Amino acid sequence: MLSASNLNELLNLRSPVSGIVSLYLPADTRRAYVRTFSNLLRLRCLEEPTFSAVAEDLRLLDEFVGRDFKPAGWRGLAVFSAKRLGLWRVCPLLEPVRAALRVAPQPFIAPLLSIADQYQRFGVVLADDQRARFLEVFMGQIREFEDLVMEAPRLESAQGRAVAQRLDGLVRNHAFARIVIGACPSTAIRLSAHLRTELQQSLIFDENLSPKNSAIAVLSRIQACESEARKVRETVLAHRLVDLALANGPAVLGLERTLRALRQGAVRLLLVRDGFAKMGHLCPRCGELSLAFSRCPACGNATQALFDVVEEMIQRALDGHCEVLRLLNPTPLDNMGHIGAELSGNIVAAPASQPAPQREG
Repeated sequence: MLSASNLNELLNLRSPVSGIVSLYLPADTRRAYVRTFSNLLRLRCLEEPTFSAVAEDLRLLDEFVGRDFKPAGWRGLAVFSAKRLGLWRVCPLLEPVRAALRVAPQPFIAPLLSIADQYQRFGVVLADDQRARFLEVFMGQIREFEDLVMEAPRLESAQGRAVAQRLDGLVRNHAFARIVIGACPSTAIRLSAHLRTELQQSLIFDENLSPKNSAIAVLSRIQACESEARKVRETVLAHRLVDLALANGPAVLGLERTLRALRQGAVRLLLVRDGFAKMGHLCPRCGELSLAFSRCPACGNATQALFDVVEEMIQRALDGHCEVLRLLNPTPLDNMGHIGAELSGNIVAAPASQPAPQREG
């Protein structure tokens, strides 16, 4: 599991030399990611002489990707390695990522942060009169703090306060955004009475959970609830985007207008339907993206075909520190081109009287 301290370490880690390897791969049960990594490694080693300095890290990555990674249930993978610094961090992902292999003085974490920002970190306490258990859930993974288990806690007594103190310590050390109390209503009320006010405001009561549940059952329950919450959030954001665009506000719909806004550095929030892909063109001289130009509209150079211009747009949005949200559920954007963006500052999109974006195939 990617803990809060792990994430902070990646955010703050710097190497005096270019020696931190960052790997991103899309995951699939057919193991196509193994070949993807081999191709990446071959090409990058030819392009980057600095890769020779991290040969041992690359060997470890090759071994992990080819033998140890289990892709079932995951759609992406991020791994960070720097043997000289004692860094080895594996992050299986619930959302796909564009394949990338980089060596730099700091980890390349923009794609990881973009996904992590879409998930809340849950602290979980399961309690009854026989036992109290403590767990953490984040980004599709769960871990139990087995050393903190309390037997026969009397929640209305000093032991109840002890349970609350252990939970409070976990919140402070692990940056939980929400706390789930899995208990019957009377037990949940007794336990919550011992918590400080700030924690009481972040509580979720779930009487369907108890200390008798397995960790896998707890994970499944919380993921189901989180999935429903995400569905609502996606619908709200897509409705807002469409309403803004149709009212000539700071928003654009459709691939062409979104690409234009991204090119201008005007994008604040990019929404894109999960799985949406489109071929395009890339200028090898200046890096300009286009949808159908055989000649670069910026410098006139011949362009090259690009298998998926949408993924390239997502990566450039991340590089530009834009918020990116893959829409995993049906929303109004499905009928408006599958992609759109809210714009930053006082920038206003072209009037809605222009031809509306057509449904992109």
